[in-house]
Amino acid sequence: MAEMKAAIVTGGGQGIGKAISKRLLENRFKVCIAEIDPDAGRETAAELSDIGEIIFVETDVSNEMTVSYMTNETALRFGRIDALVNNAGIFQTSTLSDLTLDAWNQIISVNLTGTFLCSKYAAPFLSAHHGIIINISSTRALMSEPQTSQKKTKPSTLLVESAHLMM
Repeated sequence: MAEMKAAIVTGGGQGIGKAISKRLLENRFKVCIAEIDPDAGRETAAELSDIGEIIFVETDVSNEMTVSYMTNETALRFGRIDALVNNAGIFQTSTLSDLTLDAWNQIISVNLTGTFLCSKYAAPFLSAHHGIIINISSTRALMSEPQTSQKKTKPSTLLVESAHLMM
């Protein structure tokens, strides 16, 4: 029997990330939930553990040390990493004039730097098994809605950077 593949899902403890984690388990992947919210991460791992092998690693995707630890822990526990789903992201509903520089920097740090760090640290493990990186983003890059301009940072940049990562 072929060895089970392993995936990391950032922001995997809730929302779309939780649904992705569940679907991967249903498709016989081992899953690491990389989640900043420890309660959501533990709860989701416990809830989905009947489906397949799942671990939770508390991870701030904007922090290089926690990302490095998470990727190494995943590889150690599962013996491989075949897929990285960069799902974690944040935004604030506010007008551009009300958005503070600190809030903007936090959005950039999680949505863009987090994607870069997770991809960077997972890449050596992914290369060993011809793995893939899937970047999840909002459709807001292609449409306009009041008070969501900062939501466009991740999808707009990822459209360009995802192609660059493949080179």
